[in-house]
Amino acid sequence: PGNGKKGAVKFSEGGQKATLTLIGRPDSDKADRPVAIAFGTGKRAPSSNVAGGIMPVGDPLTVTIVDGDDAALWVADATVNEDAGLLRFSVHLSAPVQEVVLVSYRTRESTPVSAQEGRDYERASGQLIFQPGQSSKQVPITIINDLHDEGRETFELVLSNPRKVRIADGVGVGAIINNDPLPGAWLVRFGRTVAQQVVDALQARFTVSPQEGLTVMVAGEDLTSEPMLVENEGVLSKVLGFESVTVQQMVEGSAFSFSPPTDAPARFSLWGQGVVSSFRGVQDSVVLDGNVSTALLGAEWSTQRLRAGAALSHSWGSGSYAGEGDSGDGDLSSSLTGLFPYGRYALTPRLGVWAVAGYGWGSLSLTPDGADGEYKPGANLTMAAVGMDGLLLDGGAEGLSLTTTTDLLMVKTASAKVEGLESSEGSVSRLRLGLVGARPFPLSNG
Repeated sequence: PGNGKKGAVKFSEGGQKATLTLIGRPDSDKADRPVAIAFGTGKRAPSSNVAGGIMPVGDPLTVTIVDGDDAALWVADATVNEDAGLLRFSVHLSAPVQEVVLVSYRTRESTPVSAQEGRDYERASGQLIFQPGQSSKQVPITIINDLHDEGRETFELVLSNPRKVRIADGVGVGAIINNDPLPGAWLVRFGRTVAQQVVDALQARFTVSPQEGLTVMVAGEDLTSEPMLVENEGVLSKVLGFESVTVQQMVEGSAFSFSPPTDAPARFSLWGQGVVSSFRGVQDSVVLDGNVSTALLGAEWSTQRLRAGAALSHSWGSGSYAGEGDSGDGDLSSSLTGLFPYGRYALTPRLGVWAVAGYGWGSLSLTPDGADGEYKPGANLTMAAVGMDGLLLDGGAEGLSLTTTTDLLMVKTASAKVEGLESSEGSVSRLRLGLVGARPFPLSNG
């Protein structure tokens, strides 16, 4: 359009919108052109100083007429799952050109840094050649797969140095979607193991009544009140290092129970126990191995029918993971401190129901092989369990007797998000139904 052109925009009666059409003129100048449009009321201005003598309405509107005399290059964004192996950027010409078109490209990290060159993707650079008539090309970028969940990560492909054309959009964003099993797969198994250790320790206590006095076991050896060097030689040799014993054996084989003398119907007890167990599992082709040790310290109050208390625990676990092919291996460890209130009620002298719930807090460490450092997010555990144990049916000396060990366990674990590692959350539940029948049969020889 030329300079200083005037016209009118007509609104229909009661209308609030109207269309203004601008018609561009072809030229040989390969440049975009801004056009300013001023609107007025159509009434004469009271002063001749007003441009055009028209009363203005609002600020002038500026529109840009984009030059269409040549084709332009642009690169499209791309998204891929991390395990796909390749991410392909598509570079396009807005229209075919009847001559060879060249453009350079290179990858770069996003700002702020998300996906890292050499760890999440491989660096790439080069030149694209569009032959006459071609309108699109692809740039493949190698994606490095690992096993820990880093969340959504991005990097960029940048176009530069075009020949014969201009660049309309020279930056494409590549997004890597993570669907890795770690650290969630480890944390669920670690949390389930800790919860099961707590439940097993409590069920073992429920099978016996608190006894007056002190009993101590160290590394599988009973500690007695007899003279130390006479009856406790086995304990002393392990504690003092004369006999080789592992930390696992020391924890697993140690326990104590103390209940002061009392004539009252209610009894107070302190107890402690060490538990060691291991797990092995496979999730999404990732093999996980782990060992978990837990030390429990409890206090409880009991009567003939009711037992109530709380257990404080500290657990630590270590293990490893291994994936298929080049997806990576690494080491894992966790520590967790928990508090678990519990109670049991005796329905009969030999049958009872019980419940336990608790919360634990701690940390997780994940170290991929070849990594410069480790990821250390915080972690937590929530659990609850209910059950029944004891004699359901007493058949006496000649009849059928039935005993049960039945429980329902639910565990939820979670880890926080840290730089380079996404947060995780997982839960597991287990129903165990145990029923044992027994009936004595006399032998022919009496």
